[in-house]
Amino acid sequence: MADTKPNNDHWSPDQPQDWTGVFGEPDTGVGDKAQPDDGGDAPKIPNGAMPLRPLKVGEVLGVSWQITRKSFRAVFGIAGTAAAIVGTIELVVLVTLLRLYPESTSLGAVLAELFASGATPNQSQLTAIFEDALPGVASALMGFALLQVAAFLCVAIIAHVVAGSVIAKPVSATGAWRATRGRTFSLIALLVLSTLLIVAAFAVPVTIALTTSALLGDSALSATLFGVGLGVSLVLGVITFLRLLLAPVALTLEGASVRKSILRSNELVRKSGWRVFWVYFLGSLLANAVALLVSFPFVVLSGDTTVISSQSVFFNTAGSIVNYLVVLAFVSVVLGVLYTELRIRKENLAAALKKA
Repeated sequence: MADTKPNNDHWSPDQPQDWTGVFGEPDTGVGDKAQPDDGGDAPKIPNGAMPLRPLKVGEVLGVSWQITRKSFRAVFGIAGTAAAIVGTIELVVLVTLLRLYPESTSLGAVLAELFASGATPNQSQLTAIFEDALPGVASALMGFALLQVAAFLCVAIIAHVVAGSVIAKPVSATGAWRATRGRTFSLIALLVLSTLLIVAAFAVPVTIALTTSALLGDSALSATLFGVGLGVSLVLGVITFLRLLLAPVALTLEGASVRKSILRSNELVRKSGWRVFWVYFLGSLLANAVALLVSFPFVVLSGDTTVISSQSVFFNTAGSIVNYLVVLAFVSVVLGVLYTELRIRKENLAAALKKA
């Protein structure tokens, strides 16, 4: 009788191995100096998608593109499912509100009228504008919020696809989901906690600045303090966002707890903040540029944006789904590659990957 015990050294695409054996505890005994950092030749797993050495910013994006291309079905299957869910919910909200407010106009029409008048709207006019465009505004806000949740989950799930590509053991979309679904509640808790930390980083300095400005009254010092507080909030918010960027990857690949995944992300990003910023910024910029290009035909087919019609609603929704698909797919792969590269750079992960 055949042995049915799973073999992690050679597993089917639908059943990825336990990554904690590869991406688990770091080897802290070897630092950056043990890794070639000159961009030259480096060991690479046969058919693996990534050189096992520290990469330059452009190389991270290049490897991300190669993984996206080679694992097209898995990456776009995951991102496409998330994009379709977000787009469908956004459409349902829009159609429901249009039925409740049949006299509503499109946000494009309202803005076009406002710009044509050239006048600065007062409070009552702004309220009227919001009420007129309520369905479009509400569905857009709902879509934006859901997109952040989808992006967080896609990063966690697609991390398994990236890990498989690095060690030349492909993982399907189904396999990646099976490996992640057991951490769903932990991911939700991580998402909530990360959001609260980022919001707090933005809000606390602004709140202090507003309170101080109110106490000082209308003065130059008050305005200066508010400006300083706003600047500090932006800096702290961005830093906090970057420090938490790799937490979902650590949670799923390392099997870490919510608390430990936050600490791991902070540890990996620390002292590499600018580099992480540029990789994420350029990856997002590239993804959005491609998304804008491929979704442009849907914008054209939607017709007059100042008129709400079945045609405009359908094609705008289709364009949004395509846009979400491209951005979710590529940015998720970029973060998976960035996580792996940082661990190779800082923790000698290459040694574990060669044995995988």
